[in-house]
Amino acid sequence: MNIIVSDSGPIIHLYEANLLDLLQHTGIIYIPQKVLTEIESYLSIRLDELFAFKVLTLTQEEQKEKYRLMKFHLLHH
Repeated sequence: MNIIVSDSGPIIHLYEANLLDLLQHTGIIYIPQKVLTEIESYLSIRLDELFAFKVLTLTQEEQKEKYRLMKFHLLHH
C-alpha cells in the first residue's frame, strides 16, 4: 500500500472539486498537524468527517532538526 504525505493545496482542491473520495483509493494518508489546522480553518470543516487519514507529528528530535534546517534556510516552513 502507498504512503502519502499531503500538503494543504491538493486536499483543498480535491474538496472544491468534490473528489476527496479519490484519496481513499491511493493508500495511507498522513497530514502534518499544521497542515490539518490550515485545511480545516480554510474550508471551515472537520476533515476527519470526510475521509480517513493519520496526523503526522514530529518527535522532539525531529522538531530540533527542523528548526536547525530552517535557521540555515535549508527547509522552508
